[in-house]
Amino acid sequence: MADADRARPGRRPAQRGSGVLGTTLGLFVFLLTMFAAVQVAYALYARSMLTNAAHDAARHVAGYGTAGDRDAARAREAAAFSDRV
Repeated sequence: MADADRARPGRRPAQRGSGVLGTTLGLFVFLLTMFAAVQVAYALYARSMLTNAAHDAARHVAGYGTAGDRDAARAREAAAFSDRV
């Protein structure tokens, strides 16, 4: 193999493996970017679900007229909210 490297004009022995190094670095940066994108998407999903659960609970509790009904609704929605989260 050393003879084949010497036969190529313009190829220096110091450049051996530089393609593998560049590819590895590029792949690492790509995977790091993909990991960050997945984490951001998961954070947005979690925030959306939490906001939706709180909105549903508030809407459900607001629909009850008397104080006794509201207290019962709060207790039910608090239990349902903790089950969702």
